[in-house]
This record gives sequence, C-alpha cells and structure tokens, in this order.
Amino acid sequence: DGCINVVETHLNDYKHEDNKLDENIKSVIEGVKITQGTLMDTFGRHGITKMKSLHEEFDPNVHEALFKQPTNEHPEDHVVTVISEGYTIKDAVLRAAKVGVSTPDPTQQNDDANKDNE
Repeated sequence: DGCINVVETHLNDYKHEDNKLDENIKSVIEGVKITQGTLMDTFGRHGITKMKSLHEEFDPNVHEALFKQPTNEHPEDHVVTVISEGYTIKDAVLRAAKVGVSTPDPTQQNDDANKDNE
C-alpha cells in the first residue's frame, strides 16, 4: 500500500502541469511513470489488479466514501471522483478505493420547485 501511495501521489501532483515543468522534473516524472508501469505489471503477475471505480455504483464492500458530491449529472450513489485507486488480489479487496459519491443537487431541486410554483 505504501509503494502505491507514493507513486500515485507523485504522479497526481504533476498531472496537469506538464507544460510548466523544466526538463529535469519531466525526466523524474517519466521515471515514476515507468516505475508505475513495472509495478502494475508485477502486480498483475501476482493476481493484483486495479479496480474500476469511476462512474460505477457505490459499493461499500470495495469503496470507501470520503465525501458526497451534489450533482444531477450522474445517478445517485455512483462514484464521481476517485481520490485513491482500489486494488484486489484474486477476489479479495486488497485496498478499497477512496471515492466521492454522487448525491442529488439540492439547489437544482429548489430551482425546479420554484419553476413549478410560478
């Protein structure tokens, strides 16, 4: 779990800043990406796989909800944000995915109710 956290954290920190980074940092990030690929290949050979969580229905057996996110763009109780990927080994959860879960947007519901009253 510790190794996965280090790789994910460092990749996420620089995910959207590719154009702003100097060549030395880009080289380090590329090395971390290669390490992540090697790590995931090794995990795969031992039956460890990353779970698909985004846009899936929330399942407390495999997801750890960190927050509710009001939205009407997704069905209620579906994963809309993945903070930390989850992993399984064979059929057992090795690490639950840490996620944000959709909930109806109360401001949208109030706007709809106000339109009905007019």
